[in-house]
Amino acid sequence: MRLFLFVQILYMKDIILFWVQWSWKSTQAKFILESNSNYSHFEMGNILRTLKTTNNVLWNYVRGIIDNGWVVHYSFVNALFDAYMITLQHEELMLLDGFPRTISQMYTFLDRMQRYKRDFIVIFLDLSQDIAIQRISSRRLCEKCWSIHNISEWITICDKCGGNLIQREDDKPEAIKKRIEIFYEETMPVIDYFTKMWNVIRVDASKTPQENWNDIKNFL
Repeated sequence: MRLFLFVQILYMKDIILFWVQWSWKSTQAKFILESNSNYSHFEMGNILRTLKTTNNVLWNYVRGIIDNGWVVHYSFVNALFDAYMITLQHEELMLLDGFPRTISQMYTFLDRMQRYKRDFIVIFLDLSQDIAIQRISSRRLCEKCWSIHNISEWITICDKCGGNLIQREDDKPEAIKKRIEIFYEETMPVIDYFTKMWNVIRVDASKTPQENWNDIKNFL
């Protein structure tokens, strides 16, 4: 019965997924998408990384921003979100991952939600800085299929496609520290605002991914 109610809620509302670095957010997004095929996943990080690896007029700008752990200019991100909304089918719901990350992006988001008369819920995967740094230091990215791996030193090949596993520039210690600092400076005010205005589902992401998924369903 509880799962049925959860699915019913998901059919009615968009979801914003907030997360501290390495809080199993990709796994939670996967669980949500598997629970309801009507969800369309807008993952800002992957979109920007795609632009970063494609040699075009936007390439140098995005590459420099991401590799240094900085935040992409709000107008650039807002334009990507507007482009995404154009692609939505009438029955599709949004799973927003990495947007909105700043107050200015939040205002754009709220304006679009009001304009299109859409409702949403907020899920925040909370994690301490120490655990986040410990987890993210062992993360590797497949350069072929872009899947994420939490690895031991001797694992160098992706078990999904056989591609080489590499450490992203923004997963190196200096960039990690900067990204966490930016999160607390830029994104926590957005979460605080949503907490005051809406009921934010705050999940303890120090648990296992399955425990987090169970918590999310129980909260809902």
